[in-house]
Amino acid sequence: MAEDYQEIIKPPPNPILSSIRHSWVRGNPHYDKPRLALAYYENPHEVRSPHVALLVMPKFERDQSGRLKLPIVGTKFHVKNTMHTLHGEVAQPWTFEEIDFTNLDAENGLLVCVVIGKVLHPKRIPDMLAAVPVYQDHMYRFSSRIWAQQAIELLLAAGVTRGIYAKTALGGADSYLREKRTEGRWSAQYGGRRVWPSPTVPILDMTTGHQERL
Repeated sequence: MAEDYQEIIKPPPNPILSSIRHSWVRGNPHYDKPRLALAYYENPHEVRSPHVALLVMPKFERDQSGRLKLPIVGTKFHVKNTMHTLHGEVAQPWTFEEIDFTNLDAENGLLVCVVIGKVLHPKRIPDMLAAVPVYQDHMYRFSSRIWAQQAIELLLAAGVTRGIYAKTALGGADSYLREKRTEGRWSAQYGGRRVWPSPTVPILDMTTGHQERL
């Protein structure tokens, strides 16, 4: 039965991120704590309900001119439902996925990125997020947003992260996305996502209130 099926997808090692994670795990006192962020992606099934993921990234660094140093790298954690053949039957179960990215701005379909806290114990993140329940028997009510809310609550309760509560974080990200849509950011008149110099993805840090100039 599809409700008993859960797949965990993990990425192959990435040399750039392996180096960064090595600094995290060693607890380098001169290395800033990585950040936890909400990422809203285009949802082909529901235009007004974005796909929600969590990102773990190094603290943003800037050059002498004040611009962000690129590329922005990190790891994406989320659940997705894609077609599978299970026991000879076609199924569309929810599955957990952990995947590294080497350029935030090149993330396909990424609408906005909202920083919601600091990661105090990065080494614990992958296993904890892989253990967040994925409900197959309620697949019509379960969503990437529900998973993200549960994941944020779990990390905060365990002291793995420090930051904004899940409902407040999601509400803030919703408002930020609405603001960008009201501006016509993705309309034909606006010119699409690639109007501005990189990074073209709108970024808000809810912990400081700072928004990147795009």
